[in-house]
Amino acid sequence: MFRRKEQSILLFSAAGFLALFGQGFVVPFLPLYARELGASYFEVGMLFTALQLTRGLAGLPLGPLADRYGLKTFACAGFALLSCTPVTYALAAHPWTLIGFRCLQGIAEALQFTIGTAYVAEIAKKKGQAIGAFQSLANLGFALSPLPAGLLIASLGIKKVFFLGAAVMLAGFLVALPAEKDAPAGGKSVSWRFLRNPAIYLLSLLAAFPALTTGFNIAFLPVFFYELVPSEAVVGSVTTTYFFSAALAMFFAGRLADARGRWPVALAGFLGSGAAFLAIFLAPGVFWAGAAVFLLGLAGALASVPLTARLADVSAGETAGSLGVLTIFRLVALAAGGSLGGVLAQFTGLKAVFLLCAGVMFGGGMATIFLARRL
Repeated sequence: MFRRKEQSILLFSAAGFLALFGQGFVVPFLPLYARELGASYFEVGMLFTALQLTRGLAGLPLGPLADRYGLKTFACAGFALLSCTPVTYALAAHPWTLIGFRCLQGIAEALQFTIGTAYVAEIAKKKGQAIGAFQSLANLGFALSPLPAGLLIASLGIKKVFFLGAAVMLAGFLVALPAEKDAPAGGKSVSWRFLRNPAIYLLSLLAAFPALTTGFNIAFLPVFFYELVPSEAVVGSVTTTYFFSAALAMFFAGRLADARGRWPVALAGFLGSGAAFLAIFLAPGVFWAGAAVFLLGLAGALASVPLTARLADVSAGETAGSLGVLTIFRLVALAAGGSLGGVLAQFTGLKAVFLLCAGVMFGGGMATIFLARRL
């Protein structure tokens, strides 16, 4: 029986890899495609905002429904819906049509990623390991595909590459189908009960600390390194380093969380991230700053995965609904990290914001010590 559950986790992890690998053929190039359609910079920004808001809001009603009627069914629907989104992008003729279809992708990601995470956590005995494997392979898939996709766009054109991404995502849906069905709560579920559990909100608030700094990293790490060395090759190398180290560390973070406990691993992640941000601030050149970025990706995974696993511990039977709340906090923090970091950088410069991010993560470490004694 346990072997069957392991196989199901492996199938869902492979499906997540294919889904995000396919997205790597599409998502990094959407801003370019939007500009081809005549999008303004504001409309390009809305592509990011529409996805994050829709994904967060969709998770709130879909999570409890998935807990009640079956996590696997809802997650597989997400894999299927996600594979349709590149086709809709290729058919879009106006920037706001593209933005509308990004909302469709937000719903698909709430089903595929948020509820998919809940599925592997719910059926696993070692929840941290299962969550780490699922999220690690998904992020690894996204990190691997943009380079070959960019080369293919030059010869095939962007729309054909979008269709190729859709085919890879569809393969992810087919891989997920044989996975074992979970046992839905059905009529036994007390709808929205998790909303009255303060532990869900406290853990979600703590998870917002690393998400806040991640939002800043995604938006401004390329800019920071381009200002150090004006080379697209350097920027590409640093970006790949960050996402690869984060993706690989997610797998080991889950194993460590199961073996050593959720709170010690999370604390190590917070303090390690703070130290890495401080190292970027103090780095004398691009090489040492790049090495600090590698450590930042590793530590960020340690700060994130154990909190998700801990949330699954306290919300058995309502994991998807609770993860919907966590997703809201994380996505708001991601958006805030990029926007607030940009505003502060206007006045202080980027280096000073890295120092502030170090303070945020050290503060998250102190909050972790406080909550570990109470949850």
